[in-house]
Amino acid sequence: MDRNKNVRICLGLLLVCIATAAFYLMLQGRYLFASDIDWLMQHSVFPDYFRKLFYETGEWYPDFAPSIGGGQNIYNFAYYGLLNPCILLSYAFPWIPMYAWMMGVGAVSFLSSVLLFYRWISRKKLEPKVCISVTLLFMLASPLLYHSYVQVMFVNYMPFLCLALMGTDRYFEKRKAGLLIVGAWMMIMTSFYFSIGGFLCLCLYALYSYLDRTERVQVWSMLLEAVRYVAVLLTSVLLSGFFLAPTAMALVSGRGGKAQSVENLLELLLPFGDPVRLLYNNYGTGVTMLALFALVAGIAQKKVSRRVLHISLLVVLMIPFVSYALNGFLYNREKVLIPFLPLLCFAMALWLQSLKERKTIPGETYIVSVLLLIYVLTASRMKEMCILGVADLLLVLGSICVYFKRKRANILIVTVPAIVLSLCVGAVGNQMMASAMDEKELSLEEDQEVAQLMTQIKEKDRADYRMEYYDTVTANTRNLNRIFVAQQKMTSVYSSTYNASYDEFREKIFHVEKANRNTLMEGLTENPIFRNVMGVRYLVSKKPVPGYKKVLSGKNMDVYQNPNAFDMAYGTSDTVSDQAYQELSFPYNQLVFQNYAMASDGRRDGHVVREELSRKVIEVKDQSAFEGKLEGTKKIQIPKTDEDAILFVRFHVKNHTRGQDMSIRIGDSQNKLSASHYIYYNENETFTYAVPIEEGQKEELVTFSKGHYEVTDIEMYLAPLQAKKKENQYTFIQDTKEKRTSHVLDGKIVMGENGYLITSIPYDEQFQIVVDGKETKLEKENQGFVGCRLSKGSHHVWVIYKASGKKAGCLLSALGLLILLCCKIRSCFGKSGKCNPRNRKKSF
Repeated sequence: MDRNKNVRICLGLLLVCIATAAFYLMLQGRYLFASDIDWLMQHSVFPDYFRKLFYETGEWYPDFAPSIGGGQNIYNFAYYGLLNPCILLSYAFPWIPMYAWMMGVGAVSFLSSVLLFYRWISRKKLEPKVCISVTLLFMLASPLLYHSYVQVMFVNYMPFLCLALMGTDRYFEKRKAGLLIVGAWMMIMTSFYFSIGGFLCLCLYALYSYLDRTERVQVWSMLLEAVRYVAVLLTSVLLSGFFLAPTAMALVSGRGGKAQSVENLLELLLPFGDPVRLLYNNYGTGVTMLALFALVAGIAQKKVSRRVLHISLLVVLMIPFVSYALNGFLYNREKVLIPFLPLLCFAMALWLQSLKERKTIPGETYIVSVLLLIYVLTASRMKEMCILGVADLLLVLGSICVYFKRKRANILIVTVPAIVLSLCVGAVGNQMMASAMDEKELSLEEDQEVAQLMTQIKEKDRADYRMEYYDTVTANTRNLNRIFVAQQKMTSVYSSTYNASYDEFREKIFHVEKANRNTLMEGLTENPIFRNVMGVRYLVSKKPVPGYKKVLSGKNMDVYQNPNAFDMAYGTSDTVSDQAYQELSFPYNQLVFQNYAMASDGRRDGHVVREELSRKVIEVKDQSAFEGKLEGTKKIQIPKTDEDAILFVRFHVKNHTRGQDMSIRIGDSQNKLSASHYIYYNENETFTYAVPIEEGQKEELVTFSKGHYEVTDIEMYLAPLQAKKKENQYTFIQDTKEKRTSHVLDGKIVMGENGYLITSIPYDEQFQIVVDGKETKLEKENQGFVGCRLSKGSHHVWVIYKASGKKAGCLLSALGLLILLCCKIRSCFGKSGKCNPRNRKKSF
């Protein structure tokens, strides 16, 4: 026993050494365990914001995220680790930067996944060499290592999935469910999205375990066992109710993501597809041809349990409808197959073990080889991958032949080629799809300066407003979700789920420019009217911003203020009805926000408002910049103005090179149309601009990207940049004492006449507005924001947000705890009804 234990320890240390070497190779010699993709824009900054919000409010179970996307239900961002225990633990270590903590989470998750997988599989009565070789294949599967520092949410649940697999064994052997419940619960809390696939993986393994332990299978007995096992899993779901219920309600009411259309449902049911998604893809299972070979060949094994396991995995991996369903019927993407990696590697181990029990080459080997060869040649879409697949298949077949030709040969002969290929493909795929990040890309010094400047502004101006860091398009994209100080509020957001009203206002009502190819990215805008409406009073920038005046200087950047930006909440009686607003055309549908608010029964007539606005609008007729070949840089000639102005431009684009992105920049404002095949196609076929123009400026640059496209239906106008605040806009004075996230606004306002409370907080039905102690009717004002009617006089107003589903979720978690307590009492007392000390020790 001691010798076996020492062997396992040595093998564990060997795995750690190999993993470290893989780290170095995949990171290309850099020392930061992070990438330059979504890790920097989502997976590290969201947890950093959650921790900042906790320090600010003291709430670990919050309702509202006031700083991101104009202010939203915080469960829109639950996917990024809102109540992840691994991230909650960081709250106790404020001196550790979140980027460093998340690197540690990624590295520890990867190493613990490998070690736990090896511990699980080494207890399956398999040849030690089979266990170690399959563990290496698991370790080097491209998605596991790749996403440990690229999309950490794709794999950070893997250690707990391995624990749950070990708990399943413990459940069937000793009837103890504790480890299974803990593993499943932690899997949900770390990544509820991938836990769905993880639960299906556990159910498939439970089916295999039951069949493997049962000599004579009876349908009724198997169904009863299935109900018991599912009940254990449901207990972990109930325990997670306090997190899952509000998250589910947020997904149902405010899903911002767009579904990928499915033209032919029959195609989702046919077992065809590109083998690359299974074999060499960082966003799939990322295994080599050996795994697919083992699955198909494993169907011929004698034991029913093994045949069922192999067939089940083939159905999950090969039928596109399964991944389509696991993706919530949004799109058919392979990332949801990553949770099946441990079970796939286990199936490989069973097949390798069966090879050791055979004395000659199995007859089905050649049949499987022919079938897979046909599959690779007909289904591969890329010539390079087709060649790689054929070479990989021949390598597998050759290694099997060598193994059986040489008597008493080592089983590693079969697996070593696959191990080497996994490492090579993973390294190449990493260099092609993402690069590791160095310290310069983190911009630590720059971020610290931005935070210091914002802190100084907050100490001087304690009113409620928004403040953003404004830089180049690339830098703005990097900072879409970055909150530099806890009190900062900004308009941008990049999340798979976000407020639907805010999304509609930006894209369909205001037509804010889209500088990014990803439709989920709602970035910072150059549009000065949008900034005014959203109350962006301060900008931290390295260059002057039209309409803003410098109020604070820094080392590399300065702070600029726009005193005319609207407050985040104010009262007004100058309103235009929603119906009248719908009659306004471009650019009047934007200019109207400078002087009026939109309300359900506003006073102003649409035609009168348009005539009033049109007196200040000049049509720009110079369209020469959009004629001829669209490439390089051209100029728009602008009528001279005696004050700062806004250049409004709108036109339709048609991209004739549909496999390539195209973009057009006017001044610093950019619009981009992504390639039509892109999974997050932004559908931005109408480019709209509102570009700030300085006093006396006579021309503006237009920069065209490379490509073949055309521009039609061009509209250009010039209008004044700023509008003076009306006298009948009444100031809302915020009480800053309350720190709870549910209290979004709490303050006083004095209305000079009957009117409306107007805010720039995106509308959500879960808001409550209490005026002078009485709840008043919530209304959607300004075409997408929270508001209500206010009568003349002084009022104390509370705007409160209660995330839907929290009470129900807490009740579900309480029910789960009650079930656990009942099971504990039952196991302790046993059938006799008397407490048995031995049962107390062995229970759970």
